[in-house]
Amino acid sequence: MFYFKLIALLLGVEMVSIGPVFILMHKEFKEALLYDICPPSGLPGWVWFPMTGVMGLIFLTWYMEYATVVSLSWIITLYLTLGLGKFYMLVFRYDQFRQLLIWFSRKERLFQWGFGSFIYFFGIFFLILGMYAF
Repeated sequence: MFYFKLIALLLGVEMVSIGPVFILMHKEFKEALLYDICPPSGLPGWVWFPMTGVMGLIFLTWYMEYATVVSLSWIITLYLTLGLGKFYMLVFRYDQFRQLLIWFSRKERLFQWGFGSFIYFFGIFFLILGMYAF
């Protein structure tokens, strides 16, 4: 129970914090994202450490899902499992992942507001889930 509460609260805080970043994303941040963080030359070496951690977190979450009986824990498990798609795209199809980043960065301001608001309110959902459901 404590595991799912901790994960929900951490995800909620992260999403509430990152939502406004998408809304207020400036041109300099977009350029740093496209050319420094995810360079066009190929998969950067820093990717392997966080992606290994994400895979470990997903396996641990599935283990906790089967080993404990916690109501609504399937929401956290499902959300983290959806991260496998990002892992696959980033590691095995880096060029397509970068093209998707370029597509997101060129979207209009209204799209950025909608996407950032969606992330923000989903973060509030996780905070409420972590505080009251577990």
